[in-house]
Amino acid sequence: PAPMLPARALVAPEHSERPLCWQGFSMAEARAHADEEQGKAIARTPAQVLAQLQRGNARFWMGRATRPEASAFERRALICKQFPSVAVLGCSDSRVPIEIVFDQGLGDIFVV
Repeated sequence: PAPMLPARALVAPEHSERPLCWQGFSMAEARAHADEEQGKAIARTPAQVLAQLQRGNARFWMGRATRPEASAFERRALICKQFPSVAVLGCSDSRVPIEIVFDQGLGDIFVV
């Protein structure tokens, strides 16, 4: 499930619910989100990390990859810090991108 993200917008005249202009997220909000995600990443055991990679690879090979896309908020949080749970020493071949083969998102894997 996607995390609940704070939404801030200017409201159109006459108190309508339609946003007029989106303001975005502050770096403080992004930093707090990054801290929360870091705590979750640190809590995982090596066995859990390996199982996550194996499930992602199985999804990829079965054609059911989720291709986790980071929202603008999550990408902004990655500016503050990243906390990959695994490092992969692999081939520098554009036909075999490690994040796609293991169905992982930005900042999830450190690739060498």
